[in-house]
Amino acid sequence: MLLNIKKEYKQVLSILSERIFHPWEGENGKVTKQYVYANIKVGRILIKESRWEEYIEYLTNAHSYRHNLGERKLHFLCAKGG
Repeated sequence: MLLNIKKEYKQVLSILSERIFHPWEGENGKVTKQYVYANIKVGRILIKESRWEEYIEYLTNAHSYRHNLGERKLHFLCAKGG
């Protein structure tokens, strides 16, 4: 979270892709939220640079579940109440 606050988005994504998290780490989707946030922020930078193919890649990553994040799904992308 601190690296995202410092706008070190690529470093966040590097760390989150290398480490295997356990379900009890991150508490209620905190790890996946940081992963999605970093991907979206990098995507916004790429839009400003008109790097469309890379932008699409990062946006696709933001919507894709990574098993090493230790969660079963991206909690905040799921409908609530159902």
